[in-house]
Amino acid sequence: MTDDMIKALAAKGGVIQINYEKSFIDESYRQASEKVSGGVVAMFDQLKKVCGDDEECLGKKMNEMEKQATAEGKLPHVTWEKIVDHIDHVVKLAGADHVGLGSDFDGATMPEGMDDCTHLPKITEALMRKGYGDDDIRKILGGNLLRVMEQAEKVSHEMQAQ
Repeated sequence: MTDDMIKALAAKGGVIQINYEKSFIDESYRQASEKVSGGVVAMFDQLKKVCGDDEECLGKKMNEMEKQATAEGKLPHVTWEKIVDHIDHVVKLAGADHVGLGSDFDGATMPEGMDDCTHLPKITEALMRKGYGDDDIRKILGGNLLRVMEQAEKVSHEMQAQ
């Protein structure tokens, strides 16, 4: 999302969920990945020839391709700290009330050091080191999303009552 889009979302009370996918949090990775694979669609077409509709196979093969391309220097290393950089950017842009976590562990290519949910405490620790207060951290870690969901549920009930 552009900064203007994020500001517009915040003006309506919304929350941007920071997705951890490497190509979303690092532009140089996205560009290099497009160059290496010919794009996501081309990559999936290639892998489907090997895996068919087997999603486990697709995920495994994608991971192998990504690791090989990184080892060969065709893709840059992207570390989990980029997630925190994006959180910090949105907080500075729109405030802590408008940012949350959008992990996407079920199919995205995760940055180094954020392989699964057991690594999530790193984000909390990094925010604490940056000086974020407990209330803002709670909002970022899920409070903001719950607020928006509660508001949506309230509107839904109001609309159903009409």
